[in-house]
Amino acid sequence: MATTYVQGAAVKLQATVTITASGAEYDPAAIALHVKDPSDNITTYAKAQLTQTGTNVFSKLILANEVGVWRYGFKDATSGAELAKQGWFKVEDWAQD
Repeated sequence: MATTYVQGAAVKLQATVTITASGAEYDPAAIALHVKDPSDNITTYAKAQLTQTGTNVFSKLILANEVGVWRYGFKDATSGAELAKQGWFKVEDWAQD
C-alpha cells in the first residue's frame, strides 16, 4: 500500500543504493533521482542536488503539490541502471470543514 500525503506536503524520497546483482553497498559516482508527477512531468535531480547521509544512502525533499500518484526512482546517471527499488506515493486534496 502506498503512503498518502496531503497536497502541499514536503515528501522525503530516500534510497539505499546497492549493486543489484550482488546486493553490495556502494557509493555511485553518478546517481540521479527521477520523479514523475501525476501529470507525467519528469524532474531529474543530479547527485549534487541530493542529500547523502551515508556511503550509499541518498535522499531528496520534494514538494508534493499535485493531487494524484507520484512515482520515483534512483538510477545510475551514466548507464541508466536502476540502483534502488522504484517507489510511488499518493497525494490527496485536503479541504478544511
